[in-house]
Amino acid sequence: MYRRVARLLPFCLLVTACGSSSRHQELLTRREAVRNANEAAAQEAFANDRSTDGFQETRWGMTREEVAALYPEAATDPVHGDMTTIRSVAERPARLDFVFVHDKLAAVTVLFDPADSIRKDFDEVAAALRMKYGTPGHHLDTAANAERRLRELESGDPRFADEETLREARRDTLRAQSQYTLMQQWNSGQMLVTLSGRQTPARSEVALVYQSVALKPYLDETLSDHREQKAFRQAQDL
Repeated sequence: MYRRVARLLPFCLLVTACGSSSRHQELLTRREAVRNANEAAAQEAFANDRSTDGFQETRWGMTREEVAALYPEAATDPVHGDMTTIRSVAERPARLDFVFVHDKLAAVTVLFDPADSIRKDFDEVAAALRMKYGTPGHHLDTAANAERRLRELESGDPRFADEETLREARRDTLRAQSQYTLMQQWNSGQMLVTLSGRQTPARSEVALVYQSVALKPYLDETLSDHREQKAFRQAQDL
């Protein structure tokens, strides 16, 4: 009897292994079907997506043709298909850049004309945005941060603020008077709104960027491709 069991054991193991392999393959097939269904649903949602939010009269997901109907004077980039025009925004002259992902409006950048005081312009635009969107979720002021750090060091425990650290903090604070970055950001659910200001000895700018939250992953990939293509074209000129 023991010999019979011994002879049957390899056969049983083979049957069990085959059964396990079959179930494993069936599980993989089901997973693949679910993944394909999810991808198809995501593609359909992307194709049919049309937001109720956007910049001015535009809505996220609009085609180039639809945006061109609202901004007929806009010029189209021959390489990427993005659109650019000059308009007045918040009673300030500005350049508008409309960025598309697969012929869907995904972002708008408003670049204001350089001003004598970017902090004044930044604060005025930020005040208008706070009236519309409320308190920003994120904010940054590198000049204020430098001043705050210096105050903390000067009023803190001298054991943690040696003379070299204080000198460095004073240099940073002095430098920040002419070279600083400002940022405030709002998330309305469908749209990410980022106001930024940058002051350097050679350049100053205030920019306002509107981005579709739903299209942002595709937008990030598209902008990365744009940067790579630009770098390639620049390399070709060298």
